[in-house]
Amino acid sequence: MVQGNYTVNIASGKTVTFIGMRNTNGNIITSSPPSGNKVATINIFGSWLMSGYVELPAAGYGVNVVHTQFDSGYIRAYFGSVIGCDITSGVSRAIWFSSGSATLNDTLAIIGNKVNMNNTSTEAVYITTTTSRLHLRNNFIKHRSTGIELVSLASGYNLIYNNTILAYSTSSTTFGLRISNVQTSAICEVMNNVIDATSTGNNYGIYNIGSNLGTTNIYYNHVESNFTTPISTGWTFSGNNTASVPVTLQADGQLSVGSTAIDNGNPAAPYYDLDLSIGDPGAYGGSFTLNNFFPIHAGGARVFMYTYPFNVRQGNTLNIKASSYDR
Repeated sequence: MVQGNYTVNIASGKTVTFIGMRNTNGNIITSSPPSGNKVATINIFGSWLMSGYVELPAAGYGVNVVHTQFDSGYIRAYFGSVIGCDITSGVSRAIWFSSGSATLNDTLAIIGNKVNMNNTSTEAVYITTTTSRLHLRNNFIKHRSTGIELVSLASGYNLIYNNTILAYSTSSTTFGLRISNVQTSAICEVMNNVIDATSTGNNYGIYNIGSNLGTTNIYYNHVESNFTTPISTGWTFSGNNTASVPVTLQADGQLSVGSTAIDNGNPAAPYYDLDLSIGDPGAYGGSFTLNNFFPIHAGGARVFMYTYPFNVRQGNTLNIKASSYDR
């Protein structure tokens, strides 16, 4: 257990890793980052910031925050990943990524997180002008303003899959997912998401702010039927979405028993649930189910992410790559 700020200033080619840090009152910040794009690495694994944040908005760092709990904090960076974290924030955006000046052959992964944004005027997850591909998958996001805001996505395929987004504001206008300025070279795929609200104000599900030059495909999403606008128009493609029946969730974000959304996601085999049934939409559906990442403070060595082909043909080699750390 520690207390206080940690200021990280490392040179190009270097790596700093925090494992199992419990900080009762302090932040992880930088004052003199290296120049360039993702030339040094900062890893924060299996930690707990009880009153603090990670503020590393510098193109020189790749920032990976994994299995870490924030009781009142947030993560801000340019490149990297946020995987399997539990984040409660009331001041700044809970997860906030900008980008460097150069397009990298890189993926920004925000996967398997629980996010609770209790500020009434701030986005829970905010991604702007990214120069990396974005994989935003299987997150359970509670918010009081905007769940996810995506601005100026670029660099090929961006996958917004299997997120559960719940607004719980009392009276203000809320947005589940807002998208704008998708760049000419970008493809934004929004699929198998669940969007709900207990808010009494005007609620919007998947909202097109405009100026999208690239491809935007919206399909197999389930949005609460009584929203002011469940899914707005103006996308490249919009189909197979459900916005005619109520969305019902349990307290942990799982679909309620008997929900019409169960087994009603994209029926293609790559999106099946772990029991090989048709995939459920939302954070607990598909092979990246949120259950894979929690609990976060358990065990020693942890495999926190893996990549593999979603289709395997008989006679072909199966290659699986995993990332892990040891407490």
